[in-house]
Amino acid sequence: MEFHAEFHRICRQIYEQLTPHPRPAENLADDLAGRGFAVARQIFPTDTAALLSSEYSRVIEEQNETANTKIDPDAALKARVFALIRDALEGGIANQLEAYFGCFFRIDHCEMMRSRAAPTTGLSYLWHRDFDPMSKIHVLIYLTDCGAESPATLLTTFDDTRRCAQNGYSFPPRSRRIADLNELSPGDPDPIVPVRPRLAAGDATVFAPSRILHRGDIPREQVRDLLILNILPSLNPWDREMDAFAPDRLFEGRSTLWYDPFSRNKPSIPGHNEVSAPLWAQMAYPFPLTAV
Repeated sequence: MEFHAEFHRICRQIYEQLTPHPRPAENLADDLAGRGFAVARQIFPTDTAALLSSEYSRVIEEQNETANTKIDPDAALKARVFALIRDALEGGIANQLEAYFGCFFRIDHCEMMRSRAAPTTGLSYLWHRDFDPMSKIHVLIYLTDCGAESPATLLTTFDDTRRCAQNGYSFPPRSRRIADLNELSPGDPDPIVPVRPRLAAGDATVFAPSRILHRGDIPREQVRDLLILNILPSLNPWDREMDAFAPDRLFEGRSTLWYDPFSRNKPSIPGHNEVSAPLWAQMAYPFPLTAV
């Protein structure tokens, strides 16, 4: 985590040299910096989102017993999604992500996923944080409406996440994940109230999955189709990297912690589970506290 944080610092230093007039922070960047999540409206046009959702139905041939089904796109669908992502970022959200990071960024990879009620929900539906670089951002683009009866992602804030960390709940082992954060401090006069954004098809939730506690919520009805962008700091603008690599690169899922950010090709490196987060990361800060 310190390795990735130092890379982020270097990216910011280079960005300051190359960008004399940095992007001004507006609502999205301010919300990300202040509470750890934001809502971005109409990343995709509604009809575009609906058409892509219908492609999910075409690709998924059978129901399964798990809540989340990852879509395995063919070459034509990859090319289409690649173009949609580019159009979406050029529509303005890229500027706000730069303002939040304080540097250029890159899309490490994307995931296409359908969520539904199922006998087996898994541990994504208990409160957790992703064990990844503190700089990582998720952009969850909804291809279906997200109302009261739709699957959704519940979110906390930096402040509530730090309260939980002070109670020893930051990156809990899978066996210790819980469904109600208020179990950590029963009787607290200021209970934690999760946020469940209401979204229309084409809207997005943008959040820092390593820095705020979050969990899935699967009500009884409907499905949720998502396009998930995994975004990290970069020494180069996002569109330059998309130009340099083929669309297939974007659909290669992998860990965003166990790789070398300094290499052009960003190769994965061997990882293991016998690690723990440093205190500054447990407390949801983006950089080591001694260097702030």
